[in-house]
Amino acid sequence: MVNADALHKIKRDGKQVEVNEATLFEEIRIAGLKSQAGELLKNKYEELFIVAKKREKTDQEMQAYIIEAFGFDFRSMRIAEYLKLTEAVFDAKMSELKK
Repeated sequence: MVNADALHKIKRDGKQVEVNEATLFEEIRIAGLKSQAGELLKNKYEELFIVAKKREKTDQEMQAYIIEAFGFDFRSMRIAEYLKLTEAVFDAKMSELKK
């Protein structure tokens, strides 16, 4: 179990500081598994990191499929792309209803 209040020493701006695990996990969420926080916690929470790496791989595979199938990155959709996707979903539903 994760202990959000557990303190760890980490180097920040050339100084050793103590940071709690909640802050380190927030850094991992923003900066990724290969961040300084990720390197610090990966041995302590090995199971979490194994699952996170599998999820990361699945996310990359899903992203590649969406780009191939729809021609754009859903994480940085512009309004025109959103409308294109909405229209495609609508058309697919309408064709199902016609069957």
